[in-house]
Amino acid sequence: MKKILLTGCCLALSSIVLLAQDTYPVPEYANEIYLVKKDPGITLLRLEKGSSKQEMKMKMMGMGGMDQGYELEGDRSPVRLQGGSNLVFLLYTGSAGTSTAQSDSMMKANGMDPKTISEAMSMFTDPTKTTSLYDARPEKGKRRILLQSMGLLGKSKKTATKYTVSIKKIQDGYYEMMVDKTLPRGEYSFVLMSMSMDQSFSLFAFAVE
Repeated sequence: MKKILLTGCCLALSSIVLLAQDTYPVPEYANEIYLVKKDPGITLLRLEKGSSKQEMKMKMMGMGGMDQGYELEGDRSPVRLQGGSNLVFLLYTGSAGTSTAQSDSMMKANGMDPKTISEAMSMFTDPTKTTSLYDARPEKGKRRILLQSMGLLGKSKKTATKYTVSIKKIQDGYYEMMVDKTLPRGEYSFVLMSMSMDQSFSLFAFAVE
Protein backbone atom coordinates (compact mmCIF):
# COMPACT_ATOMS: atom_id res chain seq x y z
CA MET A 1 0.00 0.00 0.00
CA LYS A 2 2.82 2.37 0.93
CA LYS A 3 4.57 1.50 -2.33
CA ILE A 4 1.42 2.37 -4.31
CA LEU A 5 1.04 5.68 -2.48
CA LEU A 6 4.72 6.50 -3.04
CA THR A 7 4.41 5.71 -6.75
CA GLY A 8 1.30 7.89 -6.99
CA CYS A 9 3.08 10.78 -5.27
CA CYS A 10 6.04 10.47 -7.63
CA LEU A 11 3.77 10.53 -10.67
CA ALA A 12 1.93 13.57 -9.35
CA LEU A 13 5.22 15.34 -8.65
CA SER A 14 6.45 14.51 -12.15
CA SER A 15 3.27 15.97 -13.64
CA ILE A 16 3.74 19.16 -11.65
CA VAL A 17 7.36 19.46 -12.79
CA LEU A 18 6.37 18.93 -16.45
CA LEU A 19 3.59 21.49 -16.11
CA ALA A 20 6.03 23.99 -14.62
CA GLN A 21 8.46 23.38 -17.46
CA ASP A 22 5.71 24.17 -20.00
CA THR A 23 4.48 27.28 -18.19
CA TYR A 24 5.06 30.44 -20.17
CA PRO A 25 6.11 33.63 -18.43
CA VAL A 26 3.73 36.58 -18.70
CA PRO A 27 5.00 38.72 -21.62
CA GLU A 28 5.56 42.41 -21.08
CA TYR A 29 3.19 43.42 -23.87
CA ALA A 30 -0.13 41.94 -25.01
CA ASN A 31 -1.10 41.34 -28.65
CA GLU A 32 2.51 40.74 -29.67
CA ILE A 33 4.45 37.76 -31.02
CA TYR A 34 7.55 36.45 -29.22
CA LEU A 35 10.19 33.85 -30.06
CA VAL A 36 10.13 30.95 -27.58
CA LYS A 37 13.51 29.77 -26.30
CA LYS A 38 13.55 26.56 -24.21
CA ASP A 39 17.09 26.15 -22.91
CA PRO A 40 16.92 25.27 -20.09
CA GLY A 41 13.75 27.11 -19.01
CA ILE A 42 11.27 28.98 -21.17
CA THR A 43 12.24 32.54 -22.07
CA LEU A 44 10.68 34.90 -24.60
CA LEU A 45 12.44 37.10 -27.14
CA ARG A 46 10.50 40.11 -28.38
CA LEU A 47 10.38 40.49 -32.17
CA GLU A 48 10.80 43.74 -34.08
CA LYS A 49 7.41 45.47 -34.12
CA GLY A 50 6.16 47.61 -36.98
CA SER A 51 2.96 48.53 -38.76
CA SER A 52 1.92 48.93 -42.35
CA LYS A 53 -1.16 49.55 -44.41
CA GLN A 54 -1.86 47.18 -47.26
CA GLU A 55 -1.09 49.67 -49.97
CA MET A 56 -1.55 49.44 -53.71
CA LYS A 57 1.08 51.19 -55.83
CA MET A 58 0.23 51.83 -59.46
CA LYS A 59 2.62 52.88 -62.21
CA MET A 60 1.53 55.18 -65.02
CA MET A 61 -2.05 55.30 -63.69
CA GLY A 62 -2.14 51.51 -63.71
CA MET A 63 -0.98 51.14 -67.29
CA GLY A 64 2.54 50.26 -66.13
CA GLY A 65 1.46 47.71 -63.57
CA MET A 66 0.46 47.46 -59.92
CA ASP A 67 2.04 46.17 -56.68
CA GLN A 68 0.15 45.45 -53.47
CA GLY A 69 1.53 44.49 -50.07
CA TYR A 70 3.18 45.65 -46.84
CA GLU A 71 6.39 47.57 -46.09
CA LEU A 72 8.76 47.72 -43.10
CA GLU A 73 11.35 50.43 -42.57
CA GLY A 74 14.98 49.30 -42.93
CA ASP A 75 16.36 46.51 -45.06
CA ARG A 76 17.46 44.37 -42.07
CA SER A 77 15.67 43.32 -38.91
CA PRO A 78 17.64 43.86 -35.68
CA VAL A 79 16.30 40.51 -34.43
CA ARG A 80 18.67 37.90 -35.93
CA LEU A 81 18.13 34.17 -35.33
CA GLN A 82 20.91 31.61 -35.72
CA GLY A 83 19.15 29.01 -37.83
CA GLY A 84 15.60 28.56 -39.03
CA SER A 85 14.71 25.03 -37.90
CA ASN A 86 12.14 24.09 -35.24
CA LEU A 87 11.14 27.70 -34.66
CA VAL A 88 8.40 28.21 -32.07
CA PHE A 89 6.68 31.51 -31.35
CA LEU A 90 4.12 32.71 -28.83
CA LEU A 91 1.19 35.03 -29.46
CA TYR A 92 0.00 36.57 -26.21
CA THR A 93 -3.41 38.25 -26.44
CA GLY A 94 -3.68 39.25 -22.79
CA SER A 95 -6.25 38.16 -20.24
CA ALA A 96 -9.11 36.62 -22.15
CA GLY A 97 -12.57 37.89 -21.41
CA THR A 98 -15.09 35.13 -20.82
CA SER A 99 -18.85 35.29 -21.14
CA THR A 100 -20.98 35.01 -18.01
CA ALA A 101 -24.43 33.57 -17.46
CA GLN A 102 -25.74 37.10 -16.90
CA SER A 103 -24.30 38.47 -20.16
CA ASP A 104 -25.55 35.41 -22.07
CA SER A 105 -29.04 35.92 -20.62
CA MET A 106 -29.03 39.58 -21.65
CA MET A 107 -28.05 38.63 -25.21
CA LYS A 108 -30.82 36.04 -25.40
CA ALA A 109 -33.33 38.56 -24.02
CA ASN A 110 -32.39 40.87 -26.90
CA GLY A 111 -32.81 38.13 -29.47
CA MET A 112 -29.07 37.41 -29.91
CA ASP A 113 -27.39 34.01 -29.81
CA PRO A 114 -24.24 34.15 -27.58
CA LYS A 115 -22.64 31.28 -29.53
CA THR A 116 -23.19 33.04 -32.87
CA ILE A 117 -21.74 36.29 -31.49
CA SER A 118 -18.71 34.42 -30.12
CA GLU A 119 -18.09 32.68 -33.44
CA ALA A 120 -18.36 35.98 -35.31
CA MET A 121 -15.86 37.63 -32.96
CA SER A 122 -13.42 34.75 -33.44
CA MET A 123 -12.86 36.01 -37.00
CA PHE A 124 -11.00 38.93 -35.40
CA THR A 125 -9.37 37.13 -32.45
CA ASP A 126 -8.58 33.57 -33.61
CA PRO A 127 -4.88 33.55 -34.64
CA THR A 128 -5.50 30.66 -37.06
CA LYS A 129 -7.56 33.17 -39.05
CA THR A 130 -5.65 36.38 -38.35
CA THR A 131 -1.94 35.45 -38.34
CA SER A 132 0.28 34.85 -41.39
CA LEU A 133 4.05 34.45 -41.86
CA TYR A 134 5.77 35.78 -45.00
CA ASP A 135 9.28 36.28 -46.25
CA ALA A 136 10.25 39.90 -46.94
CA ARG A 137 12.43 41.24 -49.74
CA PRO A 138 14.93 44.05 -48.98
CA GLU A 139 14.44 46.84 -51.50
CA LYS A 140 15.56 50.50 -51.43
CA GLY A 141 16.06 50.67 -47.67
CA LYS A 142 12.84 48.83 -46.86
CA ARG A 143 11.54 45.29 -46.54
CA ARG A 144 8.61 44.53 -48.78
CA ILE A 145 6.00 41.80 -48.46
CA LEU A 146 4.56 41.66 -51.95
CA LEU A 147 1.14 40.00 -52.00
CA GLN A 148 0.13 40.77 -55.56
CA SER A 149 1.94 42.09 -58.63
CA MET A 150 0.74 42.90 -62.13
CA GLY A 151 3.24 44.21 -64.64
CA LEU A 152 3.16 45.63 -68.12
CA LEU A 153 2.32 43.02 -70.78
CA GLY A 154 1.54 40.43 -68.12
CA LYS A 155 4.99 40.47 -66.51
CA SER A 156 4.96 40.48 -62.72
CA LYS A 157 7.37 40.39 -59.79
CA LYS A 158 7.80 37.34 -57.56
CA THR A 159 5.33 37.60 -54.68
CA ALA A 160 6.17 36.83 -51.05
CA THR A 161 6.22 33.22 -49.90
CA LYS A 162 3.64 32.43 -47.23
CA TYR A 163 4.79 29.82 -44.69
CA THR A 164 2.37 27.55 -42.89
CA VAL A 165 2.28 27.70 -39.10
CA SER A 166 0.70 25.19 -36.71
CA ILE A 167 -1.10 27.05 -33.94
CA LYS A 168 -2.09 25.50 -30.61
CA LYS A 169 -3.92 27.19 -27.75
CA ILE A 170 -1.93 26.59 -24.56
CA GLN A 171 -4.29 28.42 -22.22
CA ASP A 172 -6.50 31.51 -22.33
CA GLY A 173 -4.54 34.27 -24.04
CA TYR A 174 -1.56 32.05 -24.97
CA TYR A 175 -1.09 30.57 -28.45
CA GLU A 176 1.96 28.51 -29.41
CA MET A 177 2.90 28.81 -33.08
CA MET A 178 5.31 26.34 -34.68
CA VAL A 179 6.67 26.99 -38.18
CA ASP A 180 6.02 23.83 -40.17
CA LYS A 181 9.27 23.84 -42.16
CA THR A 182 12.83 25.10 -41.80
CA LEU A 183 13.18 28.72 -42.88
CA PRO A 184 16.10 29.53 -45.19
CA ARG A 185 18.29 32.57 -44.60
CA GLY A 186 16.44 35.82 -45.10
CA GLU A 187 14.05 38.40 -43.69
CA TYR A 188 10.60 37.44 -42.36
CA SER A 189 7.55 38.97 -40.77
CA PHE A 190 4.33 37.87 -39.15
CA VAL A 191 1.27 39.89 -40.13
CA LEU A 192 -1.64 40.21 -37.70
CA MET A 193 -4.83 40.91 -39.60
CA SER A 194 -6.38 43.02 -36.83
CA MET A 195 -6.73 46.48 -38.31
CA SER A 196 -6.02 49.53 -36.14
CA MET A 197 -7.85 52.86 -36.21
CA ASP A 198 -5.56 54.15 -38.99
CA GLN A 199 -6.26 51.01 -41.07
CA SER A 200 -2.76 49.62 -40.58
CA PHE A 201 -1.78 46.09 -39.57
CA SER A 202 0.75 44.97 -36.95
CA LEU A 203 3.94 43.34 -38.25
CA PHE A 204 6.46 41.35 -36.17
CA ALA A 205 9.75 40.85 -37.98
CA PHE A 206 12.91 38.79 -37.59
CA ALA A 207 15.70 37.41 -39.75
CA VAL A 208 17.35 34.01 -40.10
CA GLU A 209 21.13 33.98 -40.45
